[in-house]
Amino acid sequence: MADLSGHVAIVTGSAQGIGRSCAEKLAAADATIVVADLNGTLASEVAASIAADHEVETIAATIDIGDPEQCENLIDRVSGDGDLATILVNCAALYREDPALEMDASTWADVVNVCLNGAFFLSQAFARATVSAGVEGKIVNISSVSSTHSMAGKAAYSAAKAGLDSLTRSLALE
Repeated sequence: MADLSGHVAIVTGSAQGIGRSCAEKLAAADATIVVADLNGTLASEVAASIAADHEVETIAATIDIGDPEQCENLIDRVSGDGDLATILVNCAALYREDPALEMDASTWADVVNVCLNGAFFLSQAFARATVSAGVEGKIVNISSVSSTHSMAGKAAYSAAKAGLDSLTRSLALE
């Protein structure tokens, strides 16, 4: 991986799993890491671990990415620390396995809100900040094979990830 010193990378869902792995890889390339997760306690622990393991600056951020205001606030907070984020990795996901005929509206909304809406809201806030500053930014959206290969019980997750694929293409064009 290229040297990313001087870059700030926000990684959503980075308190565990694939998000944490992404944050660690970016830290290994010397990027400052924003560990952004709904679980603030775990985000703080992971940020401290990454800072110790890779000797990079880290920021722990508790965020509900489904809330546009919290997304704007995160971008403002990172910029307020003096560094504009130039890398955004949308990795946060919510997986619920329910048969479509039994899924309630709340479950559907929660999955779509995290997997699709959150990626849009944070990408929008990030892009506004980088475009306004005249800085080139990079957005990486982590999708899933479920976006093209649906399985029983994964209607909300598959639909949200398919939407994320389409969103990614649309944002790239803009």
